[in-house]
Order: sequence, then structure tokens, then C-alpha cells
Amino acid sequence: FFWQLFLLRQSLIPAEQAARAAFKSANTIEAAERAYVKMSHLPPGLTFDQTSGIIGVNVEVKNFGRTPARITNALLTCVPLANDATLPVVPNYVTRGVPIQALRAFLVTEDHVSNVAMFRGINIADVMSGTVRLTLCGYVDYIDQFGQRHRAGYGRVYDHRLDDLANYVDPQAFSERSNLTF
Repeated sequence: FFWQLFLLRQSLIPAEQAARAAFKSANTIEAAERAYVKMSHLPPGLTFDQTSGIIGVNVEVKNFGRTPARITNALLTCVPLANDATLPVVPNYVTRGVPIQALRAFLVTEDHVSNVAMFRGINIADVMSGTVRLTLCGYVDYIDQFGQRHRAGYGRVYDHRLDDLANYVDPQAFSERSNLTF
């Protein structure tokens, strides 16, 4: 009896190995074929309206993957910090976060959607002079075609020197700049 159990177990080993290989292959195919969504910003990055006190950024969400993605949430927060301060370990999305409602969408391959996020209550003069460091943190949540949920993060720092026209040789380069850096 024990010999028969041993032989049965031995005969199942190749089947188990084949099942594991098939599972690994399916996961590899899914990873290669799934949606890959990214949040970014369009040039010039941050814009400032000193009259109204609004800071704006044109945010774009794009699917770089091979299958569609359903965007379920997109959020961006703006964190003003002293130049020597460190970023919080976890961004405060609750009190500072701006949901980007128009970015809820269904994106096919290479498709994108964009909208402007606006922030108030930040001293624009301090940001533009460089005495305050402004950081943007955000994320986009999406569901791929296989029903898996994913989150892609976004983080940039405003560099006030990139908004100085004197640093550019021609107006074209200035108009194509991005004042948000990694």
C-alpha cells in the first residue's frame, strides 16, 4: 500500500511542475499585456495667477499599456515646505489633496485625458522667488482589463529658476520648458 502511494505521488510530480509552469506563463502574459497608466504634467508645469492667488497645473493621465484601463481615481496635492524641510513620509492627501474628477475615464492603448488642477492658499511670491519649495504629490488609481487594481504615483518639485527667461537662448525653448523636476 505504501509503495503504491509513493508511486502515485511520484507520478503527480510532473503534473504539479507543469501546472506551476502554466501559472507562471499566464502571469507573465498578463503582465506583458496589461494596462500601464502614468500621471504627468504638460508644459510649462506650474502656472501662477497672482491676481486670484491660484496655482494651476495641467495634469495628463495616459495608458502606455497594451490593453484598456478604467481610471477610478486621480488625486494631486501641493505641499509648500521650507527649503531645508524634509517631505513627509506619507503625503497629506486628506486636507491638501485635490481630486481631479474629470480624469475618471476609460483609456485604450496610447489614449490620454487631461485636466487642470488648481491650488489656493499658498503664498505665490514666496514660491516664485524660491524661498518656499513647492512639491506636488499625487496618484492615479486604475483597473486593468484583467480586473486587477493598480496605483501609479506622481511627484515633482517646482524649480523657480526654470521660469526665468534669461536662462534660455530663444523664446521657443522657454515656451517648451517644464518647471517641475524630479
